[in-house]
Amino acid sequence: MSTANGVAIIPPFPADILPDEVKPIGNLNIFNTSIPAAWVPKAQPAFDAAGAHKHEVSLKKLAFSCNYRDRTLAQMGFAGTQTKEAAGKLLFVFIGSDFVAEVLEVGQGVEGLQTGDRVIPLCHYGVMPEGVKKGIPSNTASAPFDILPANKLIKVPKDMPISLAASFSVGAITAGSMLRKLNLQKGQRLLVTAGTSSTSKYIICGAKQQGIEVHAITSSEAKKQELLKMGCDQVFIVPHEEAGTMEALKIIGGLQSYHGVADPMSDVWLPIATYLLDYKGGYTTCGVLQQGVDPKRGENKDMRLNTDHLGKIISLELRILGNCLGDIVDIEEAVANWQDFIPAGKEMATMPLQSQDVFEKVVPYQD
Repeated sequence: MSTANGVAIIPPFPADILPDEVKPIGNLNIFNTSIPAAWVPKAQPAFDAAGAHKHEVSLKKLAFSCNYRDRTLAQMGFAGTQTKEAAGKLLFVFIGSDFVAEVLEVGQGVEGLQTGDRVIPLCHYGVMPEGVKKGIPSNTASAPFDILPANKLIKVPKDMPISLAASFSVGAITAGSMLRKLNLQKGQRLLVTAGTSSTSKYIICGAKQQGIEVHAITSSEAKKQELLKMGCDQVFIVPHEEAGTMEALKIIGGLQSYHGVADPMSDVWLPIATYLLDYKGGYTTCGVLQQGVDPKRGENKDMRLNTDHLGKIISLELRILGNCLGDIVDIEEAVANWQDFIPAGKEMATMPLQSQDVFEKVVPYQD
């Protein structure tokens, strides 16, 4: 069986204690916590196509990427290497939930996939058929080899760039689901918060594909220009310290002028969204900002939901829609139209990996 290297979090041991095959790449900065990482080798696992892995697929990853949620999981993984039980042990924690992989072997009960196919995670959520796991199939995407259920993978075309495919699954299925729930019509107006976040970029690309007028919120002039190049019709610059406040509302203006708001950070933007939405408008969210331990990113104390906001939800008959990932149809449609999402893809990291933000790049594997 072959061996390849993947990025993993490691305990803060001196370099001379690490095995020769473990190659440190420096520290990852996660929520203001400096966490050591390294290239760590992993052997291809044995695959029993007729038995234990009859309905599974053996994979060799081509590249992986991390999303906002993965930062918290990585921070938790590092904390696990610091416990009393882990003291002195050389523990490796692979990270990430997005990847693109090549199929090496398929179980005898698998249909629709074959050796050589290129696949990404199928992250559908909700009420699942018996035997199908809901949600993200792996939180260790940086491991170079894996064995996963065939029903948690979806085939992608080989002309889809690796840098897009490896950062596609979570963002594309989430964006597709959020837009489907909002059900906006061509020409209606959508406000997207956290405009340059991964999920928001996929929302913007999907909305433009549907002919929706897209406005976005971001925090700097450089990010504004990036979003305008992506096709946003208008972009508002709101400094981080004013996000979700009445000052932000003054910058955005347009009271009751939006048919929909798509928001990855409900603990910041939900309250003032009630001022921005038109009658029977829709608000959908897929997450919160406050994850992990980051003292600089506390909850918004100025704009918690109050009776004024609740009154607007009631009197304007607003639709408040939670969203966790999406359905198979959302990712199938995104894969079929993958060219529309090229602006949402992440850049491929260059080697050596030191000093680059692993959480903002697509990272290939090392043989």
